[in-house]
Amino acid sequence: MKVWNILLVGLLSAQTNIQLHYDIEREYNTTTLEMFKVDEYGSTFWFVDFDYENGNSGIWGPKSTSMAYWEFTRIFNIGKVGLGVQYNGGLNTYGSFDPVWLVGVEYPINLGSLTLVSSVWVRETELYDTGFQYTAVWFKSFTDRITFMGFLDVWNEDETIVLMTEPQVWYSFGNLSIGGEVEISQKQIFPTIGLKWDF
Repeated sequence: MKVWNILLVGLLSAQTNIQLHYDIEREYNTTTLEMFKVDEYGSTFWFVDFDYENGNSGIWGPKSTSMAYWEFTRIFNIGKVGLGVQYNGGLNTYGSFDPVWLVGVEYPINLGSLTLVSSVWVRETELYDTGFQYTAVWFKSFTDRITFMGFLDVWNEDETIVLMTEPQVWYSFGNLSIGGEVEISQKQIFPTIGLKWDF
C-alpha cells in the first residue's frame, strides 16, 4: 500500500492530464494519459496512447482497444543543457512494436514570444541502423484560457526521413479543456476533436 501512496503523491504533484480524442478522418477514439514533472535534477515526461479501432464506427461506437503506445523520457539538467534518455514502445493487435532507445541532448531556443525545447537524439532500434532524431516541443498561452502546444519529430529509418508533428489548441474551463489536434505525418493529415482533464 505504501508504494501506491508514493506513486499517487508523485502523480498528483506533477502536471498530469487525460485526453479523449475523436479522429474525424479515421473515425476512432484515442485516450492519452500524460505526465510532466520537474525536479531538482531535471524533468520526467511520459505518455500512453490507447487507440480504439476494433468494432463499430461513429464517435461513441462500442470499439475495443487496437493499440497501446508509450514513451518515457528522463532529462538531467547540466546548466541550460539537458542530457536525456528515452524509450518508445507499444503493442497492437498483431504484436509488439520495434522498441526504440534514444540518448540525446536538450536545449531551449528562445524565439521571442515562443520557446522551442529542442533536442537531438541518437536512435537505436532492431529493425534499422543507428539513426538520429530531432524533436521540438512548444507551449504557448495566448490568454488564461487558450493554449497552443505540440511537438515536431524528424528522424531517419535507414535512408528514409520521417516527419511527424501534432499541434494542439485547447480552450480551458478550469481543469476541463476542449480543443483538439492535427496529426501530420508523411503527407497524411488527421484532425481530431478532444477533451482534456488536468488533475
